[in-house]
Formats: sequence, structure tokens, C-alpha cells
Amino acid sequence: MASSADGTKLVAAADYIYTSADSGATWTQTTAPDQDWQQVASSSDGTKLVAVSSNLIATGRPFGGYIYTSSDSGATWTPRK
Repeated sequence: MASSADGTKLVAAADYIYTSADSGATWTQTTAPDQDWQQVASSSDGTKLVAVSSNLIATGRPFGGYIYTSSDSGATWTPRK
């Protein structure tokens, strides 16, 4: 989970990425794909977001993975592998 500097814009990741614009009172699933998301980060104003996933092979060891960015508070996402 990550937040804007004032704590009003939040981003959280599990299988999907969710955002909140009201300090967590409500949450919206974003258009980012279903991944094994590991980390999210936010700019101080909450408009720029980054999320990192890892793909797990059958042994459970990570390989590959993806970096996605958003410049509109999570409304759209762009892969940056």
C-alpha cells in the first residue's frame, strides 16, 4: 500500500490494484491486469503510481515480472517491462 503525502489518495495491491481518493473510505478496482503484485508506490500528489509484479514458476521461485505505471491516479496503466 502507498499514499499521497496528505493521505487522501491511496493505492493497494493484491491480485488486482485498487485505489481510493477519500482516505480509504471507498475503493475502486483499477484496469491493471491480474498479477502477483508485490509493491506499489505513489508520488506525493497521488497522480503518478508504479506497481511491480513477479511471475512465479511451479517451484514458487520468482522469474520475470512486470512494471506498470500510471500517470492519472490509476485510471489507466502502461506496462514498462
